[in-house]
Amino acid sequence: MKKISVIKQLRDYIIYIFILLLIKFIQFWPRRTAIKITQGIGQLSFRLALKSKRRIEQHLTKAFGKEKSSKEIKKLTKEVSMHSFTAAADYVRLPIMTFDEINNIIKVDGIEHLEKAYAKNRGVIMLSAHLGNWELLGVWVAKQGFPSIAVGARIRNLHLEKLVMKFRRQCGLKNIKRGYDTREIIKALKQGQGVGMLIDQSTKVQGEFVNFFGYPAHTATAPYRLAKKYGSPIIPIFIHQHKDYTYHIECLEEIKLHHSGDDHQDIIDTLQDCSTVIEHFVRKYPEQWSWIHRRWKKQ
Repeated sequence: MKKISVIKQLRDYIIYIFILLLIKFIQFWPRRTAIKITQGIGQLSFRLALKSKRRIEQHLTKAFGKEKSSKEIKKLTKEVSMHSFTAAADYVRLPIMTFDEINNIIKVDGIEHLEKAYAKNRGVIMLSAHLGNWELLGVWVAKQGFPSIAVGARIRNLHLEKLVMKFRRQCGLKNIKRGYDTREIIKALKQGQGVGMLIDQSTKVQGEFVNFFGYPAHTATAPYRLAKKYGSPIIPIFIHQHKDYTYHIECLEEIKLHHSGDDHQDIIDTLQDCSTVIEHFVRKYPEQWSWIHRRWKKQ
């Protein structure tokens, strides 16, 4: 394990304390007020975080440069930044929100697809993306009585990582670090639980290149491999936010595995189906996706 310098440890701890105090402050207020507070922080951040703004704009241009004008992309860049702070209010309030509060701000379509998948008792691979408020999506699934775990990326700041893990536990979610604890994922599927997988980012896990917005994007093969080996259905499930700050969860029909006899091609074709459904939702709600991530970084 890489040794962390004392200076970096101190810096990480100071950041953690600052964020912890900010969370406590936001949790003190009613939901609408909390949203206004995080939006105010977002306005300030958008003016100061020039590097992040440039990266978001660059990625939006790559995806929509042939469809949208420079003015439209600049407007969308601000909307992307503001949405992340709007969603943050609900994220930090999740541990103090009741079951009724969560249900009151969420509309759901297609839940029958999720119920049908769970009824098979082979585990469920819930395919999603860093769209809308994905943490709220995971909590909603758990609170509806669907036993599930979330597979998430590691956070470099260990203090913040522990905080995120604590948040998820408080909300009834078990978290598995991406690239670690594979046996826990297999165990969960064998027990008929759901495993939330967000495969819309370029990571170091085993993957293949498939098309995403017209460019090759390295995509994790885990959904295909697990579905094939354990018979677990892949169910696309996404969440997006409306202008009145309510949310809409959409569950889609199972993504069927390809069976051509060529295993490698079957992986590519199935992953392409997964990528296509993710792109569909990102195109529909572009201001709600995490454009700051370098999706096409790996070549």
